[in-house]
Amino acid sequence: MIAVGAAIDATYGETLGMQYTIRCPKCGGEAAFEEPFLFPRGDEAVAAEHAAGVTGFRANKDCFVIVRFPDEFPWRDPDNSHTRLRLGPSLPPQDIWGVCVCPRCVFRGKHRLDWPKDAFYAASFSFGTLWAICREHLVELRDYIASSDRRLKGYRWAWNLKHTPKEFLLVRRRERIVSVLDRLLSQPVRTAKKLHPAKNRSR
Repeated sequence: MIAVGAAIDATYGETLGMQYTIRCPKCGGEAAFEEPFLFPRGDEAVAAEHAAGVTGFRANKDCFVIVRFPDEFPWRDPDNSHTRLRLGPSLPPQDIWGVCVCPRCVFRGKHRLDWPKDAFYAASFSFGTLWAICREHLVELRDYIASSDRRLKGYRWAWNLKHTPKEFLLVRRRERIVSVLDRLLSQPVRTAKKLHPAKNRSR
């Protein structure tokens, strides 16, 4: 059985999936697109149900629903798909709703993900637009394009790198693309403040 602490993110950080870095709709700064709900099962569900500071409810015998943003995105919201978003390395499905958390302007609100238009880490060229899901992905993308070979071993984002459009892998464009990505990476990193979960309550 896991030990659920007061901070949901600290306990379930490994189960939240990929975190998309988006452009804040309010200030244009670097923000995070967060999954609004978690669905622990079995022993994790029991621990979550009895943990202080966790907002949620028992969905069935095996599953407990954690409502991460009860004020911004309650369970009964009409845009709730009632399923795990399962954000991953590939392009997300259309009509994904979650919560935007921006450390720059402190905005936190419901947001419909429009990917890759929402991507914060994106660079446009005459031959296309190159985007990254998050900073770590961008670093590996820069390194991959800058390399003289195309071996994927050792890259966490190997699946994405493998599907990089060939237009961005041409040797004659390498220096220019890497320079643009380096400028993107030179931007100061802002991190969101720790989320303070509400007290345990039902829907």
